Amino acid sequence: MTELEAEGLVVAGLRVPYYAGAMHYWRVPPAQWAACLRTMHGLGFTIVETPVPWRIHEPEAGAPAWDHERDLPAFIEAARAAGLLVVLRVGPSVNAELPGYGVPDWVLEEPAVQARTSRGTPAWLPVPPRAFPLPSLASRAYHEHVRRWYAAVAKVVAPYLGETVVALGVDHAAVLRRGAYDLDYHPDALVWWDEHAPGVAAPRAWDPANAAVCAKWVGFQDHYLARAMRLFGEILDEVGFAGIAKYHDTELAQHASRRGFPELRRRAKPIGFEVGLGLQPWYPPLDRTDDPLRERDQLLSLLSQGMRGFDLAMAVEREQHYGAAISLDGKPLAHTAWLQPLFASLHDLGWPALRRTVPIAVIATEADERYGLASCVIDPMTPVLAELLGLGAGGATELGRDPAAIASRKWRLAVCRALELAQVPYVLVPETTPVADLAAYRAVIVPTLDRLDRHVLASLNTLAEGKQTICVIGPATPVRDELERPLPAPLAKRIGKLNPGSLEDLRGLAEDLVALAGEQPETWHVERPDDVRTAVFVDATDQARCVFVINDNERAVTAVVFAEGSSLRDAITGEIFAITSGRAQLAIHARGVRMFRIA
Repeated sequence: MTELEAEGLVVAGLRVPYYAGAMHYWRVPPAQWAACLRTMHGLGFTIVETPVPWRIHEPEAGAPAWDHERDLPAFIEAARAAGLLVVLRVGPSVNAELPGYGVPDWVLEEPAVQARTSRGTPAWLPVPPRAFPLPSLASRAYHEHVRRWYAAVAKVVAPYLGETVVALGVDHAAVLRRGAYDLDYHPDALVWWDEHAPGVAAPRAWDPANAAVCAKWVGFQDHYLARAMRLFGEILDEVGFAGIAKYHDTELAQHASRRGFPELRRRAKPIGFEVGLGLQPWYPPLDRTDDPLRERDQLLSLLSQGMRGFDLAMAVEREQHYGAAISLDGKPLAHTAWLQPLFASLHDLGWPALRRTVPIAVIATEADERYGLASCVIDPMTPVLAELLGLGAGGATELGRDPAAIASRKWRLAVCRALELAQVPYVLVPETTPVADLAAYRAVIVPTLDRLDRHVLASLNTLAEGKQTICVIGPATPVRDELERPLPAPLAKRIGKLNPGSLEDLRGLAEDLVALAGEQPETWHVERPDDVRTAVFVDATDQARCVFVINDNERAVTAVVFAEGSSLRDAITGEIFAITSGRAQLAIHARGVRMFRIA
């Protein structure tokens, strides 16, 4: 029995830090497996993660092959000998820069398998090395093919389950085509829609007269993906993987330019899957090419927000990529020399057990956003592209025809920026967060306009009426639900309001919000300059053990931080900074992040 928790993996009752890195066994000569895996362990990795590509093992319909470089059991044995646990990404779609994202052509070419667009045509994904038709996640024919594939994998890895193979990743490429009316109009998917919205025809284009149904269809896309992932998990259990931890991550690989670090931090998760390390050569560099520390600072950015574990997307070198940590012959590469001291610090600190006190949760509401996506003028083009283009504070909704969708996202961003300006720790949480989890925060902020999901309304009223936490909404008081119906109950009187004029006055908004956090110690706050903030982590005795200093300025700065203790030591370089008269002066490069151990 294994479990995946926020603090890492639990294997046979023992907790193991989730420090994983990817190695594609079929792309590395088997003679080099042992050397690469030993180097991974020596650097500090606890887990090797590898995709198990369906099309590599079963390029033609028939019995999957497990020979030569495809000898998965031999790879697992090598990992065990090196002292590593193994996480297998079993797909059915694993990406891995493979044609069909790893799904065999003989599966993709079957009409009954293919996802359908609003016009009834196959939905193709135009990505290198060549475009391919996406499978429908609802297709019963596809499910049967997947069942046979999962059973084949289970048969060969059965001797290692729970001891060496400790978790499974369930992946799918459908997350890359998420236009509102792009897909999936497969007959089996429309059965799912009919169960979700009985008797309502699936919309195939934006219709202002039918706006609520269009918004419901956008929401159904999340339901569709979640249902498919649950179904794949159930199939895994049925074929022999019951009791093994499973995960699915809908985020794109977590790469970001330095300018994108603030948004990356806002969406940090307890465990970060496919955290950027290395890139594909056909993509332009995220920053200037002479910035060898961007990937280090990217990882530190995520850790600073409480990420407990991570899976680096490219631990071992592979074709069609550059920037790995380890070469094909098992040698550590110089540009990632920072990894070993970082791992050493994380191990010494007992990182997964440390915690950051976060007094405020900001709920990322979706009621307005769905209308923006439903009315997007570039549909069926995926909103992922609009987000990457950085069109404005409203993200993909900037191209929608619903003004509230744009305003809602702007308010959410303004609240986040104001809290950062006030140096108040916060976390961005989904609107489905249970009431019990929300009650753990001192305050909950919900940027709202006229619409609010009924579930969020019920959560806010429960929290406010029970005096469990401070609740604040605004700038408007919602009167309609996510489907444009009148809200079934008024908001509790104890719920506060944001000032409507605060959108253009971040400093004023920061002053209003700082009181929600309650009395905050001055220690570990930044005295100067602006746009520098800290994140401090404490142990079980509330003793501060490490602090991150984050510089969002476009230039290098020397930050003055209120501190306690005798000195701070950079967790990677070992550089020591004295604490004098309760202050430390710390040099931070442009849009940089540093992690310090507290002495």
